[in-house]
This record gives sequence, structure tokens and C-alpha cells, in this order.
Amino acid sequence: MKKIWRGLCLGVLVIGVISFSQIHKRAIGSQVQNKTLSFADAEPAESFVAKYVNSKVDPGGTVTVTGSSTRYVKANGEWREVIIRQSNPDVSPERSKRVAVYGGTLDGVYEKTSDPASRRYVSESANNQILQLFRSHNYLRNNPEFVRTEEVAGLIVYVLRTEVRDPANQQEWIENSYSPKTGLNPLRIIMHFRDGSEIRDEALSVEFTEVPETLNDDLKATPIKQKEEKLK
Repeated sequence: MKKIWRGLCLGVLVIGVISFSQIHKRAIGSQVQNKTLSFADAEPAESFVAKYVNSKVDPGGTVTVTGSSTRYVKANGEWREVIIRQSNPDVSPERSKRVAVYGGTLDGVYEKTSDPASRRYVSESANNQILQLFRSHNYLRNNPEFVRTEEVAGLIVYVLRTEVRDPANQQEWIENSYSPKTGLNPLRIIMHFRDGSEIRDEALSVEFTEVPETLNDDLKATPIKQKEEKLK
């Protein structure tokens, strides 16, 4: 159960903001195709705190809240996310809680392990070029995966939809909703499966406020427990 829960958490995170290799390729590819497209409309980088609700939807449409998360983001793109999942509905909420902590630093994304003296490498971080692109209304509006605009947590978002072409894959499509004001940090993620079920992470609130400079100092000060091969 622990491995399943951890895989689910990480799977949603990978789709959202950790799997930068594929995002990078799509972003740069779009930039090349749109040489005359201006990105001068990019929103200024701001620090903020976003609070999310995590849920799943069964094939019949019943929604079950599975947890919550809070993301702290600095203006330079560094971030930290604290995820609380309800792993066992048959016990009290306090006993069933599982907490995962991920931090995006300038040299990579790390998971805070149960061993307080170590951290686990997850993936590379996004570079400044990617961060700038996802703050641009023009870039998101002209992205080949753009399908519509909506409002999430009081902010207008551009919804990017990725169709899963492999019929053997249980996932049918994935939607990531980005606001230029929060950049590469999606305010909603929906993973839709072929049986009609879904996994959703959606921001309930976004507060543009100062985030401590010491946000990930505890991660930076600990050795890497297991540095996995970077995503290509």
C-alpha cells in the first residue's frame, strides 16, 4: 500500500511540474515553430502559496477527497510541496495520514525521505527559459496542446490537454491548467482514464505573499540518499 500511495503521489507530480524533459522539448519546439511570436507579455515572477485539494472520481462519477497539498513557490522558481494523503478510509483521519515533501531547488527536485539525514533525487529542475515561457499568455495560448481558458482559484488559466494515443495505456488524456501569474506550477491537473475515472489536483486558493528564503535549506543541507538517473 505504501508503494502504491507513493507512486500515485509521484505520478501526479511528474505530470505537473517534475517531468521537465518532455515539457522542455514541447516548449522549445513550439518556440521554434513560432519565431515571430512575442513572449514580452510574460507576467512578472512573484512568490506565492497555493493550497490544493486532491480527489479521485470513480467511473460512476462519485468524487472522493483523497488528501490536500500546499505548494510554496519563490520568485526565482524554487518551490516546496507538502502533500497529505488519506491512505486508509477505514481508520481515523489522524492515523491514516501520510505526508510527502518534495522540494524543487536550482540543482534538482528532491523528496524528503523518512530518514531526516538524507534526501532522494527525483528529477532535474526547469531552467529559466522554461519558467519564462510559462509566464507568457502568448506562449500558452499558442501552445499546440491549448484547448480553452477557464478560472481556477480566482485566476484565468490556459488548459493544455495531452491525448494518450496508446490504447494499451489506461490513461486516455491529461489536462494541466496554467496561469501566467503562477507560471510552470499548474493550478489544476486532471488525469482521465479510459474507464471514466479520474484523478484530480485543483488549487482552492493562491496567495501572492513572501516565501521564506530558507524554504529548502533543510534539503540542501542533507546528502542525497539515492541519486537516480536524470530523465532524458
